Amino acid sequence: MEFATNFIETLTISKLLSLGILAGATFLKVPQIRTILKNNSVEGLSLSSVALETLIYSVTISYHLQYGYPFYTFGEAIFIIFQLFAIDFLILSFGKKFNAITISASLLFLAAFALFLSPYAPLQVLDLLQSLQIVFLIVSRVLQIFPNFKNKSVGALSIITVFMQFGGSAVRVYTTYKDVNDMQILVGYATAAFLNFILLTQCVIYGSKKKSD
Repeated sequence: MEFATNFIETLTISKLLSLGILAGATFLKVPQIRTILKNNSVEGLSLSSVALETLIYSVTISYHLQYGYPFYTFGEAIFIIFQLFAIDFLILSFGKKFNAITISASLLFLAAFALFLSPYAPLQVLDLLQSLQIVFLIVSRVLQIFPNFKNKSVGALSIITVFMQFGGSAVRVYTTYKDVNDMQILVGYATAAFLNFILLTQCVIYGSKKKSD
């Protein structure tokens, strides 16, 4: 009886945390979008980093849907990806990077995303992409972390968004461990939490330095 009670309590806490993440995800990237619009600038934001992050969330959504994982274990990715689409657009717009290559790449990505959401999704390819998530994640964060370190500035990067990303990924380590029996996903969230912590540290250090200057 005690074991059953503890199990139910743990499961409830995990689900409540997941619901909290879902709620936070509805406006996770909004501070970043507001910062861009307020400054009329995308300085310090890496298009490659954001594009890879968009790819990561698209694979996450497709993988979880195709394998029937509960919505509360990945639903935030759906809210976040639409916000990432907006940031991608703003970077292309403010950065004056709209051209035949970026437009073609965007259309190709959307077509592939639609395919992976469909019943005709090639699961072997999707499994491969999921296994490469950590590589995509590391590259996407490194593309943001190294320029920050080099320039000693985070530019238009929003500390609120980075803080929420760190908190969300850290909590997802716990909820994934409890609710999803998939080591690839667990390691991915753990890696994300670590890299987001580095970004958050940069925001604190370089943001404080900018104010003092």
